[in-house]
Amino acid sequence: MAFDYVSSPTNSSTDDTLADLRLYAPHSEDYIEFYRVLRTLLEDNSLKITVTNTPAEADLEVVLENGRYLFRVTDTRLTQRGFDRLFPTINPTPKEISSFVRGACHYYRELRSGENNLSTATKGGVVVEFYRLQKSGSYPPRMAPTGPNLLTDGLVDFVVQEDVPYGMKLINNTPYDLYPGLLYFDNSDLSIGTYYQSVLDTFYCPLQKDGGTLTIGYGVGPDRSSPFSYFLRDGQDLDIGFLKLVLSTEPRDMAPVNQTSPFEKGYITPPFRKSPKETLSGSIVVPVIQRRHPESKIEEISRKVFQSQVTNLQSVISTLRQAGDRERQRSEQERRELQMEVQLQEHEATRLASALDSEKVAKESLDGQVVYLKEQHRALEDETQTQASRIAELTTWLDGEREERAKLEADKYRVEEEYAALRRYVDRLDGQVADLTSSLEEEKAEGAKAEEHCRQLEEENMSLRGETEVQAEEIALLTKSLEEEKERSASLDGQLALSENQRRAIDEERVALQAETANQKIQLASLTKELEEQKSLHASVETELNVQTAHIASLTKDVAGHKEVNTDLEAQLARLEDRSRAAELERSSLQLETQAQKSRIALLTKELEEQKALRAGVETQLHAQTEQIASLTKEVADHQDQRRVAEEERSSLQLDTQAQKVRIATLTKELEEQRALRAGIETQLSKALSLDATSGSISSVDPRQKAKVRKGTMLTDTTRRFLGFRA
Repeated sequence: MAFDYVSSPTNSSTDDTLADLRLYAPHSEDYIEFYRVLRTLLEDNSLKITVTNTPAEADLEVVLENGRYLFRVTDTRLTQRGFDRLFPTINPTPKEISSFVRGACHYYRELRSGENNLSTATKGGVVVEFYRLQKSGSYPPRMAPTGPNLLTDGLVDFVVQEDVPYGMKLINNTPYDLYPGLLYFDNSDLSIGTYYQSVLDTFYCPLQKDGGTLTIGYGVGPDRSSPFSYFLRDGQDLDIGFLKLVLSTEPRDMAPVNQTSPFEKGYITPPFRKSPKETLSGSIVVPVIQRRHPESKIEEISRKVFQSQVTNLQSVISTLRQAGDRERQRSEQERRELQMEVQLQEHEATRLASALDSEKVAKESLDGQVVYLKEQHRALEDETQTQASRIAELTTWLDGEREERAKLEADKYRVEEEYAALRRYVDRLDGQVADLTSSLEEEKAEGAKAEEHCRQLEEENMSLRGETEVQAEEIALLTKSLEEEKERSASLDGQLALSENQRRAIDEERVALQAETANQKIQLASLTKELEEQKSLHASVETELNVQTAHIASLTKDVAGHKEVNTDLEAQLARLEDRSRAAELERSSLQLETQAQKSRIALLTKELEEQKALRAGVETQLHAQTEQIASLTKEVADHQDQRRVAEEERSSLQLDTQAQKVRIATLTKELEEQRALRAGIETQLSKALSLDATSGSISSVDPRQKAKVRKGTMLTDTTRRFLGFRA
């Protein structure tokens, strides 16, 4: 799997002195997972990590061993004194890598941080002393210094004796009241602990201005700070830690700085600490070298010579590094310009491809619209055919209704003729009544004789009345049947829009109604026949006045019923005429709707033709754009050729970088030669010391004269002390 190490996570634009952590990891596929996690961490703006080109430039070196990552201390300030610490290994998982890197970032960020806006006002004003302590005989019991000040040449160097207490003394010769805080940075496990914390929220100033003093670890004062002691881990003959003295004009909480070792189980990264509010502050960093065995004179002299040589080499390396940085920046600038040009070309190609995709989408949209219009046109044609078939069905239904109306009109005419005949018959009966009335006077004499006969006739009349009532009930039933036929006709009017199956059911029902009407006509004929029989019966009893009168009344009632039937038939005919007119109106509306559908179809056809013309124009435009895209593709190919040329230039720049690396390797070789020279000097010194011991002409050197206490440590020297271990 390839990995772009050139664009691997690094804040190369950030000054190394401002980085939280400087790491070195080989550019190998074995470290891809580490680089991925590192890139994710760099998305957190609170972390500032720099990936260096060589281990000597880094704080830590990442090494993959047996499938696990281990970290080696490569800080030259520590390694030149023989401290080469290997931390415990961690699993190559994002969780463990992220946890350790965050802890290391916090450690080195807090070690390097420190505002120095006190530097001008406090130049030469703060003195730091470091003593071994012992219990004094005074009361209350307290610790007292014993022996010389151990802080010489900007560092503390002693042989570790467990449970031996140590303390510090601060002298403030500045015009400011200061609030100190003392932290210890353990390079063996990257933990941070607090030795001293100024009391918060108090008016008491522990380190007062103009000669004020403060002892830390003596067990006196308002805070009664405890002394601190040191130990060496198993298998460790040398340990180097850092004491960081933080000074400010206001109390500052040191608790957020503390952290346990990132290698401990359950380690939690301390939260990111924002910069404190605007106060005058500064810091002093003191290396604390802890040895299991004392350093020999040869080692001391060789160390000093080596330090001098290393200082010279560092200055040379710094000069070469600056030149290399300038060359690297120029190469980086050229590479960025080439990348920017390539990105512009890629952006232009992307824009053209996007425009082509947009045109394709527009074409697909137009095709979809054309298909939709075709489908809509087909749907309108189907709907027109459906309307035409519906109009044909309505026309057929109207023709049937007209035939039915003609039949009903014929029935009405026949009923009117029957009514006229009955009317004539009634008139004739009226004449007969008049004749009978005239003859009644003549037959009064025979009234008594005829009373008995009249009583019999009355009984017959009662029976005839019963028959007449039966006929009246039959006429009422016929009237009810006609009403039901009217209701069925009304329901037929509401069911004009039903489907073909429902219309067939209505036709069947209408046929049934016609059959029922025919039956009613037959019944009416039978009734007419019975009326004729009644007429004959009345003719037989014309001589009898009471019977004829009753018969006339019965016939009058029958005529009134026939009048009502005639009235109902006339109303039904009127309703049929209304239905016919409504059907005509509906037919007219359907014709109008058909005309509108035809107009709409014509408009859609016209719109379809316009869409076809538009599609032809779009296709022409697409063809032109296709040609333009082809030309742009050719331009992109030209740009790609230019990009290849830029890549070749970049390769040449990489070759220059390799040349720089070769130069660095040469310098490293020179450094090895200097080390060999140092070994030769040590050999000569050993021989000289052997000669001195033999002749006794040279006295031993008092190391205390070479380790004078340098008082007046200045806050302005913070950066120099941090880099060169001078207090």
